[in-house]
Amino acid sequence: MKCNYHTHSRLCGHAVGELEEYVVEAIAQGFTELGFSEHIPYPGDAFLNNGDIRERMHYADWPEYIETCRALKEKYRDMISIRIGYEVEYTELYASYYDAVWASGNIDYMILGQHFAAAEPGRYTNCFHTMFSTEDYIYYAKACLAAMKTGMFAYLAHPDLFLRNDLGLDDNVKRATDMIIDAAVQNDYILEVNANGFRRAIVNFKEGERLPYPTDYFWDQVTGTDIRVIIGSDCHKPTFVNDGAVAAAEAFATGKKLNVIERL
Repeated sequence: MKCNYHTHSRLCGHAVGELEEYVVEAIAQGFTELGFSEHIPYPGDAFLNNGDIRERMHYADWPEYIETCRALKEKYRDMISIRIGYEVEYTELYASYYDAVWASGNIDYMILGQHFAAAEPGRYTNCFHTMFSTEDYIYYAKACLAAMKTGMFAYLAHPDLFLRNDLGLDDNVKRATDMIIDAAVQNDYILEVNANGFRRAIVNFKEGERLPYPTDYFWDQVTGTDIRVIIGSDCHKPTFVNDGAVAAAEAFATGKKLNVIERL
């Protein structure tokens, strides 16, 4: 792995390290390309916090993010290619905002990281805190499908993130998984094996012990398809750019015989 497009920094509020520290680490690891994908800020700081956890940068910080990335791109242009992006949750309520961000010319790419999804009117379900029923998995899958159809996102990060909830494996799990995988096949869409899942502890779920993600259940359905797969470090510390979790993600993808690509 010599490229990574899933990178965060202290600006998101739940990571550490300056943007330049990630660049220096990537160069030390022999990377040829590094993409920054800070969690997109929303106008009015919507979706800023989830309980006690900051989920994204403040809206007022986006100019600092863009300007710093541009400066680093120029400073290290002879050593590494730097690309500027966002990790985005898609909801149709903010469709015009995503269009404006993309059209601004400030970024090179966006990845889809569906941490939350619109459910019933006025209610959002969050993969980390507020999925109370496997019916919420269907809302998650529908949001992923709607985002894929826009053609706006380079790939779907941690597509099986919804399975970090301990709600058991039932028909809704199968339906949500099939929806995402079928859409990826039909749209020639890239899915990400997320290394950050390997940095999390093994948990005793209803169906047995496993990591919250990536999951055998989801990725076994990808095996045998032509779906392109990319490894994403999802690093929240500079030392995570290319650590043991990345190696574990690569081994996982190899073991599943996935169609891994190395560069966008």
